[in-house]
Amino acid sequence: THNGEDVENYELDSLRMAGVLENLDNLWAIITDQTGVVHRVSVGNYVGRNFGKITNIQDDRIDIREIIKDGQGRYEERAATLALSE
Repeated sequence: THNGEDVENYELDSLRMAGVLENLDNLWAIITDQTGVVHRVSVGNYVGRNFGKITNIQDDRIDIREIIKDGQGRYEERAATLALSE
């Protein structure tokens, strides 16, 4: 497994949530990239290319807050979700 930071190099669409891992008081999400590499991420890690910060991890989804540039060149926040893959 890789720790979360290298998942910033992938588009969010190419990542899949594979499950969660509870370890003592820590909750990790397990995600895979398009090459099948497994990554372990936690709240506060960044994912995707739009500065997506993980705000919450649940059993079936990861909540992410992205920062994207709109058509006028302004930055705005957007909520995104990575759902558990069946």
